[in-house]
Amino acid sequence: MPSEALVHLLGKRSRLIHHFIHNSPLTRADIMAISGASQPTVTQWLRELIDAEVVHEVGISPQGSALGRPRVLLELNPEAAWVGAMHLTSVSAEAGLVNLRGEVVASEAMTFTSQDMAYSRELFHILIKKIATWVRERKIADDQILGIGVATSGPVNNERGTVASYAPVDGAAGVTRWERTDFPIRDYLAASSPWPFYMETNAWAIALSERWLGTGYKNFVLVHVSEGVAAGTVLNHQLYRGNGLAGELHPVSIVPENAVTLAKDLRYRLYDIVGRRHILERLHTFREYEQMRSLAQVIAAARQGDSQVLAILRECADALAQFCIPVANLLDLDAFILSGPIFQIPEIIGYMQQRIAQATFSALMEGRAPLVIPSTFGANSGLMGAAGLVFDQVFN
Repeated sequence: MPSEALVHLLGKRSRLIHHFIHNSPLTRADIMAISGASQPTVTQWLRELIDAEVVHEVGISPQGSALGRPRVLLELNPEAAWVGAMHLTSVSAEAGLVNLRGEVVASEAMTFTSQDMAYSRELFHILIKKIATWVRERKIADDQILGIGVATSGPVNNERGTVASYAPVDGAAGVTRWERTDFPIRDYLAASSPWPFYMETNAWAIALSERWLGTGYKNFVLVHVSEGVAAGTVLNHQLYRGNGLAGELHPVSIVPENAVTLAKDLRYRLYDIVGRRHILERLHTFREYEQMRSLAQVIAAARQGDSQVLAILRECADALAQFCIPVANLLDLDAFILSGPIFQIPEIIGYMQQRIAQATFSALMEGRAPLVIPSTFGANSGLMGAAGLVFDQVFN
């Protein structure tokens, strides 16, 4: 179990730790300027953090004080506390170990050879064992582990401790219905984990991590695209949860405006345009792309300037922009943060920024459009989202 004293201190000094995460090293004068606190107050804060080995002195600033006294540089000790992280989808899982600075220091991914492995008791046993091995190898004390964060691709019900998975089933009159399966992942975690754990859907988790460890914008929507598509909305620095299903974007429908492989006069679900499987299916209609089996191959081709691949990714960007524009007009956001493999291509980010800037009220009337930026965490966004669940609990 994590040290109660450490958890209490990190929560009490969360704002100061946030500054250390983003701006280290800092001097006492820097902290006084940032916080507006007096010198005795800052000295007390730092004494607490130094005594707990959360912050340590790392040298002398080349810029002395006005009185000629040396300014001591202080830095966050990234090894003062640790978080275990799990990112789960219906086809894959990854585990990681994250330090207090929000750096992934160890990770391992696995792709399921059988669907029976997804959200199974055996899977959680394997992932917890992997995290425990990293903890032991680094000689980390158990009370330095703040907890385990679990980010999943399906909606999480924290009251019941379950994650839902939906599979399409052909219904009457050719109408697709969705069959739901609930997995009791809280029970599986409780049976394997010696540490506290926190669960949430991946888009919400990544949004929380961006709030604490990433951009720190006050109002933003994070859009996560991988197997499917989901969003996490942060308003006034708080995650908006609705009644528990906010941000599930699978049913959102779009009529393509700049279609290449899609029919221009048909309405598509957003998921059927931007999901991994559907991107690959559209590429497979061209013989030269029949051997592509992963988004990693798609991204590599896009980076090499493959015009057909880029055209299909622009279809995705156009569909996502159509979703984002009314959301931007409704909420007057600071930014859209985009998480997922396809957003590793700068052209896709730029295309969405251009589309949104052309159609949002704030851009047309006041010359300011919400920013469109990739996630701070890049390929580690899933693991960092999971870690963010623990940091959110501690820092709050």
